[in-house]
Amino acid sequence: MEIKLIRKSGKFNFEAENEAGKTIELDAKPAIGGEGKGFRPMEMLLIGLGGCSG
Repeated sequence: MEIKLIRKSGKFNFEAENEAGKTIELDAKPAIGGEGKGFRPMEMLLIGLGGCSG
């Protein structure tokens, strides 16, 4: 499995891309310096957990 992270803007805004070319945007909340443009890390963790147990 290979995941590429591409910095988009700001300190915390990234786009993650898998081997199939599917993408998802990640960011932090504005209160800690993010721009709120994507999923936050804890949200991604919960999404992954839900996907594995579904």
